[in-house]
Amino acid sequence: MVLAPDSAQKYQPPGRLKNSDYRSREHLTIEEIELLLEAADHYGRHRVRNRLMVLLGFRHGLRREEISLLRWDAIDWLNGQISIQRVKGSESGIHPLQGDEVEWLRRLQGMDCYGAGGFLFVGERGDRLGAIGVSQTLKRIADACDPKLPLPFHAHMLRHSCGYWLANQGCDTRLIQDWLGHRNIEHTVRYTRLNPERFNVIRWE
Repeated sequence: MVLAPDSAQKYQPPGRLKNSDYRSREHLTIEEIELLLEAADHYGRHRVRNRLMVLLGFRHGLRREEISLLRWDAIDWLNGQISIQRVKGSESGIHPLQGDEVEWLRRLQGMDCYGAGGFLFVGERGDRLGAIGVSQTLKRIADACDPKLPLPFHAHMLRHSCGYWLANQGCDTRLIQDWLGHRNIEHTVRYTRLNPERFNVIRWE
């Protein structure tokens, strides 16, 4: 494998260190996701909206832009499905909704939260909550966790957490690829490669 020269490495803004300098991992455990959900239930005035942002972001491996772009007409209530519109060249797809997701979506729908353009997640004025707004909201929810999360949080960690959760459940790499919309399976292998369950066959006695 030929390594790229230093000049071809991923650009880091001035003063910005590598992610590994801020945290030892880029995903949350399922227990930490539960902490986020509990914090969302108590943070701010838009608690139903906030919980759904965390729940859907994690379950469907959504980027912040994909959370921001979710629309009500993407939901197929009859069949319990949601159309996921991926960004950054990823493959869009249709995902099944779990019962609790449908329940919380109905609750949000009943709160008359339809904003301009029919987006799921809107701000105080009814306008779509943009990607930066999604990041800021999720960061505030993370900051409100009690006990505190053991590492600095950012919105993309929900997507990584989904990938690692699926890998730890023993899901096939191709299935994880399709779920996350990866065009290149190399982007998916990072999750299965770090699955600790595969090392359980090792015996030291």
